[in-house]
Amino acid sequence: MFMRIGIAQLNSTVGDFKGNLNKILNTLRIARERKVDLVIFPELFLTGYFPKDLLKKPDFLNYSQKSLNNIFKNSKEISLIIGLPLKIGKNLLNAAYFIRDGKFFGFSAKTNLSSKEVNYFIPSQKRIVFNLDGKKIGIIIGEDLEGKYEVIRELKRKGAELIINLSARPFYVNKHNLLKDLLKKKAKENNIKIIYCNLVGGNDGEIFDGESMVVSENGEILMRAKRFEEDFIIYDESIIYAPLSEKEEDEREEIYQAIILGIKDYVKKNNFQKVILGISGGIDSSVVAVLATLALGKENVIGLIMPGPHSSKESIEDAYTLAKNLGIKVLEISINEIYQEYLNTLKPIFKDLPFDKTEENIQARIRGNILMALANKFNYLVLATGNKSEMVVGYTTLYGDMSGGLAPIADLTKTEVYKLAEYLNKKFNLIPERILTKKPSAELRPNQEDEKDLIPYSQLDEIIQYYLMENLPLRNIVRKGFSPKDVNKIVSLIYQNEFKRKQAPLKLILKKESFDFPIVNKFYPTPK
Repeated sequence: MFMRIGIAQLNSTVGDFKGNLNKILNTLRIARERKVDLVIFPELFLTGYFPKDLLKKPDFLNYSQKSLNNIFKNSKEISLIIGLPLKIGKNLLNAAYFIRDGKFFGFSAKTNLSSKEVNYFIPSQKRIVFNLDGKKIGIIIGEDLEGKYEVIRELKRKGAELIINLSARPFYVNKHNLLKDLLKKKAKENNIKIIYCNLVGGNDGEIFDGESMVVSENGEILMRAKRFEEDFIIYDESIIYAPLSEKEEDEREEIYQAIILGIKDYVKKNNFQKVILGISGGIDSSVVAVLATLALGKENVIGLIMPGPHSSKESIEDAYTLAKNLGIKVLEISINEIYQEYLNTLKPIFKDLPFDKTEENIQARIRGNILMALANKFNYLVLATGNKSEMVVGYTTLYGDMSGGLAPIADLTKTEVYKLAEYLNKKFNLIPERILTKKPSAELRPNQEDEKDLIPYSQLDEIIQYYLMENLPLRNIVRKGFSPKDVNKIVSLIYQNEFKRKQAPLKLILKKESFDFPIVNKFYPTPK
């Protein structure tokens, strides 16, 4: 029998049982109209991915069960596979529920649990092949595609003719190519067709890019859903498909699309309508302002210009030009009087101590307070505009420019921010040219330049890559041409500023690699 299989690449929200259920039922209605035999939904779609400790709450699991009962009532004359948590006795499984004509047909559960799942689920040891009208189907979930236990191979041995992979695989840079190669490899080495159904959308800092696909036994991609948006594609087994041509993805394009989706969903799913951010005339705030406007529309973005005692005329002009180009509402509040009042209040205590980073940070914290005051009063979400380079070495002010509910570019180094800015300008031409060419500065003291306080960003970002992402010893980094003094300085700053990173706003995750150090730590390596 030839089947028509619908791949429902949809956007779920954690805990939104009503919303998720409506998407399921609406998709089933469309599938019936289009004479689909089997509909596949992503991993844990019913509850949203990933529920974390909600999985420990009985009420949460009860709501999941009620939604499942509703699906039974509304799934006559069609089959579907839906991802959900399934409790059996005291054990919880990350399961795929198979429903046929409104009745329970069976379930399969995940074996190769991800690191965040092991605290909630137990791994399944069963391998079940389902016979749907003569078609023998094996179901795998998420990392069962490539994990330690060869689930596909075992299902193939048991007679499976088709593998269906329910997934919630988050985006990271270059994942597109790695995933494509993985699916082709697994299909080819097991001589079995794989249908991969991935989640799409943003939940907290994770972004799911969709790109569900059908891969033939020969490792050829036959169908592919859109990236970064919902899609419903139908694979008809009676049709002979020509393999799709390989398409190269521009890294900057996928980063841009991922951030747009991340901002849009975080704002919408947390019931905000508008965002506010400080625009300084610098590169970081300019990029975030552009991305926010593209994600939410100009009517939902407010740019706040907050000149201080060391703000340059050019930066203020650039901030206004950017806001005009974007068409967003702009406010200006000077911090000069508030800052002077701070200094007057603290003078009896500070006495004749010289100006230092204390006074610099006061300026940043005043700006953070003003942003938060407006956000509180008008129910705006504050977007933090810091980048990864600053966060790694602590070149940022706690409770100042770190204030915010979401940090869209915090996983991009300064070098990557410039590359993204140039790409956005090629597409939209919104960022004033002077912002792209002037030397970056926090403008918290006279003649301040970031790269004089640190080292050139091009070097800083390479050291970050080598030390944090590739875990090279310091001596090996020095051998690549960096001075021992610079390497030691940057690595020391990395360890000293973990306390700031622990208090940073939620970032959109764009990279596979991450790092985490203890705050209390006496280990400081040297490049000997």
